[in-house]
Amino acid sequence: MRETELLQKDADAAKSAFGMACSEMCIGYNHRVFSNNVKLCIEYYNNALKIFEEAKYYEDAYVVCLNIVQTYLARQEYENVHSYLDRLEKIATEIKTSGKELRAPLYMRFLQFRVIATLAGKGENAAGKYLHETDEFYLKHPDETLIVVTADHETGGIVLGTGSYQLNLRVLENQRVSLEKLTHEIRELRDMKSNQVEWENVQEVLAKNLGFWNMVNLSTEDEQALKNCYQETFSGKTVEMVKNLYSENEPIAQLSVNILNRLAKIGWASGGHSAGVVPVYAIGVGAERFNGRLDNTDIPKIIRALAKYE
Repeated sequence: MRETELLQKDADAAKSAFGMACSEMCIGYNHRVFSNNVKLCIEYYNNALKIFEEAKYYEDAYVVCLNIVQTYLARQEYENVHSYLDRLEKIATEIKTSGKELRAPLYMRFLQFRVIATLAGKGENAAGKYLHETDEFYLKHPDETLIVVTADHETGGIVLGTGSYQLNLRVLENQRVSLEKLTHEIRELRDMKSNQVEWENVQEVLAKNLGFWNMVNLSTEDEQALKNCYQETFSGKTVEMVKNLYSENEPIAQLSVNILNRLAKIGWASGGHSAGVVPVYAIGVGAERFNGRLDNTDIPKIIRALAKYE
């Protein structure tokens, strides 16, 4: 933070718009990584975006806008993404109007984010036209196209089986929303009821989203644990959220998902990134090179060799 503050002072003294925007970006990043304060992170990112745009540093503005989108996607706040996707298209137009070309990796990132946000936020039908763009390109250029789908890491450290030789994965079919979405619904309930939420109101949310009481039978102990959590966190006092790498969640939402996972006989080793293996799918030129177990660093090496990059 100290170095960032010095950058900000130097940029202010030199009246450098570029320097000021960079310092705002750095401060935002620090808030995101070191204090998990996403609200302040987005605020500083937006400051940087505004400065870059006004100073006509359009490619830098594009990068900042991509970072804002990525931050919202990581938190599954898909409803906040679409206005920035529209803004990215406008910035891309400004870059083209200025006589420059938007770098391909940046544009590919935009395409990736657009698919993720639309698919997760609006469903497969809405995202279909974007998904088909890739397919159509591959079909038109099968002899010069390679499509690789993978992940940069596993998240959560999932374990199938919790000690017994049993699994009950079908119970997970009753989970309709993510932990973050469940938290969002409970917060909406708090706001709508001015925090005067009855136990029956919470039951309705859990029944609708996790199948509790109608599709999923709860033990007396589990139901009592949920009631105790409700009494502690809906008493009017300040509620301490349960934090993980990407989000802060309502305690009763976290407890409910934990109960469902336990019933399914699955466990999670962490609330963040793990060193677990991830799948790799490939189609097109050289796809056969992606068979077997690979180190993550092998993937760019294979692509580089296939593309004959120097």
